[in-house]
Amino acid sequence: MRFPLALAIGLLSATGAALAAPQGPLRAVVQVVASAEVGERTALAVSTRVLRFDVPPGASSATASVEFTAGVRTHPDRHVLVVGRAEGPSGLELRYAGEGAGFERGALAQGEPAILARWSGGGRRHGRITFTLEQAGPGTYTVPIQLTISVP
Repeated sequence: MRFPLALAIGLLSATGAALAAPQGPLRAVVQVVASAEVGERTALAVSTRVLRFDVPPGASSATASVEFTAGVRTHPDRHVLVVGRAEGPSGLELRYAGEGAGFERGALAQGEPAILARWSGGGRRHGRITFTLEQAGPGTYTVPIQLTISVP
């Protein structure tokens, strides 16, 4: 991404009587044009890397949440994606839903990536994604979860 940068530099010299004109100090204005290449940058902080589900006797589902803060520097027209991947016991159904605009709803297949949230442009975003473990027997389940941020 390129940002044109124009600088006007005023030089003022008030030292020495030889440089002073009868009207005052010598003054010159110079215009400098520069450009800077600003690369994309992402940062993601998550509240946990392991989901813990406690399914009580007589129930078949439980929920766990992940909060995240994403910082992205990119062009306003670029899409930003939060991608999730869960590594849990096979045969378990893990559904997800985010709170707010740009969040997706769906199911995570074991080991397969899924887009959990998307938006356009850079900035800082905070969100919460709630996961529901369904059709599970009573017990405690731990499911490692990996969230990444991408600007494709």
